[in-house]
Amino acid sequence: MPKRSPLALVIELAVKSRDAIARQAATAEKLVIDARTQLDALHRYHGDYLARSARRPEHDTATLRNFNAFIQRLEMAIVQQRTTMEHHETRTAVLKAEYTRAAIKVKSLETLAATRQAEARRAADRAERKLEDEHASRAAHHARTLIAR
Repeated sequence: MPKRSPLALVIELAVKSRDAIARQAATAEKLVIDARTQLDALHRYHGDYLARSARRPEHDTATLRNFNAFIQRLEMAIVQQRTTMEHHETRTAVLKAEYTRAAIKVKSLETLAATRQAEARRAADRAERKLEDEHASRAAHHARTLIAR
């Protein structure tokens, strides 16, 4: 098993971190969608309940009191659901910003690794050319000494 460079390990960890953040952001986005769906359902139910009540004008005091209590609880549920949705939206925004930073970090590390690989290739090419030049120089020197004899 070839030994991996420390930079390769750092890149691997950065990629894992970025991917974990992406999964968290996706989960948070789903929670926002679910919370928004629930909030919309509560708003529809609230409107439907008010409309249904308006169609039945005959209300006694007890029915009216129950109706008002139910509407208050429904409105409290709407406020709580809106708060929940806003919390999830904030969390999603934070995770998206973290993901952007993590993606930039991964890209920077990959660029650094590519630069180091290119430098290593250039150094290897220079070393190979130097060996070829030395070999050619020795061969030419050897040929001259054979001719001079």
